[in-house]
Formats: sequence, structure tokens, C-alpha cells
Amino acid sequence: MLRDMFSKALKKYPGLQRFLPLVGAAVIQNKDEFMTGVNQMIKYNSIVGLMIFVFCLQIIKPINDAVAGLKDISEGDGDLTKRLTVSSGDEVGILSQVFNTFIEKLQTMITDISEQVNLLSLNATIEAARAGDAGKQRICHCGQ
Repeated sequence: MLRDMFSKALKKYPGLQRFLPLVGAAVIQNKDEFMTGVNQMIKYNSIVGLMIFVFCLQIIKPINDAVAGLKDISEGDGDLTKRLTVSSGDEVGILSQVFNTFIEKLQTMITDISEQVNLLSLNATIEAARAGDAGKQRICHCGQ
């Protein structure tokens, strides 16, 4: 289509023929400048793409580590001695730190409850023993 337009223009204006070498040289020069710009843009975009990739890895790795830690704690026996690794001061690091604090408080509460249950169990055993002794004494007194 472009070739047809040039042919029509040359037929209509035959004097344009003498300017074609100048136009061709300008097109070639502009093509070289254009390709230089394209190559520079490709290099720039490659560098930017690499930077974005590295940046994303720095964001995703701590999140994946936190997820793996949470999964490890939640599965199995629910080991409350395990903690998440706090490797940064960003949001993921703060999340890990707050979660660890929560687990420590939960572990302390469970320890306190366990101690209370043990104390109640001991008291119940002592009371049962006293009741047994009192019952034996009654039986002994009644039989005399």
C-alpha cells in the first residue's frame, strides 16, 4: 500500500525522484538511531525487571518462611515451644514477633492451669485419704 502511494506521488510529481536518495539516507539514519534507542530500552527494561524480581524475592521469602513456621507449629502435636524466626523489622518480622509473644503467653497460661489442676488433684487425694481414715475410725468405734 505504501509502495502504491509512492508510485502515485512520483507519477504526479516527477521532480520528487531527485529527493529520494536524501529521503532514503534520512530513513536509514533514523532507523539506526531508532534501533540504538530500542537497544538501550531493552537493556534498561532488563535491569528494571531483574531489580523487580530480586525485590519480589525479598518480600516473598519472609512470608513463605512465616507460613512454613505457622504450618509446622499448627500441625502435629502443636508444640508450643516452637517459635517463628524473626529475621527483619518489616511487617512480616513484626507478625512473627507478635505471634511468638502470643504463644509465650498461651504457654504460660497452660502451665499455670496445669499447676492448678495438679494442686487440686493433690488436695483431692489428701481429702480422700482423710475421709478414708475417718471412715475407718468410725467403723472401728462402732464395732467396739
